[in-house]
Amino acid sequence: MGGLKYSGSMKNISVQLVVGACVLGAVLLVSPSQVPAGYKPANDGLTSASQPDLGISAIANARSSEIRLVQNRSVTVTGKSTLNLDAERTAKDRKVILSNLYERLQASDSKETAERLVAAIEKIWLASGSDTVDLLMSRASTAFDNDDFELAKQLLDSITDLDPNYSEGWSKRAMISFKQDDYLSSLKDLERVLALDPRHFRAIQGVGLIFQQFGKKKQALELFRKVLKINPYSETAERAESELAREVEGQGI
Repeated sequence: MGGLKYSGSMKNISVQLVVGACVLGAVLLVSPSQVPAGYKPANDGLTSASQPDLGISAIANARSSEIRLVQNRSVTVTGKSTLNLDAERTAKDRKVILSNLYERLQASDSKETAERLVAAIEKIWLASGSDTVDLLMSRASTAFDNDDFELAKQLLDSITDLDPNYSEGWSKRAMISFKQDDYLSSLKDLERVLALDPRHFRAIQGVGLIFQQFGKKKQALELFRKVLKINPYSETAERAESELAREVEGQGI
């Protein structure tokens, strides 16, 4: 894998392959010959009307103690205030906060600023708004860090059953499948993540890594470039983009 991998901790971890009329959060249009063998996109009831248009044609918890939503609907990283994410507010608050944070991350002018914003985004990703889901995720994280992938996956199965709209359940399960070299299962779960959060840069990066594994270097290159548009200081995406650019675009030189 050339050193490319998901983040090593559970706390740090669409592409939809469009075959016919399949939907993904960040859209990757490929011909049938480009689709990894055996891949069947997840069918979660999404329609083309719910598919975000990202302008890509050839390719497509803890409760946070550091984020608060202030009156002007912006996000402040304070280190002290608390965002109370109850069941009714969670989805709405997360969408508003993430949108703000993604925009700030894209415009960040230093690595230090980007790292603070990424940390804030990851806390929002993990905030489920459910004590039950939070407890299961904490236990899954512990199991993962202890290399007990089977237990972690069972716990994550429960999370995705309890709350299929909680993107991190799919994201963490995708990471386990990736580590077990089950790339097709990982890809299906990443598809679900990106249907819920099209700017989830770790999920986009994960799809890029999977495409690399299948030798789809041009598609992987475009995905890593998409990651860098969202998170311009991603070292993993930067290394992958540089390597693939030499392989893909340097071949004709």
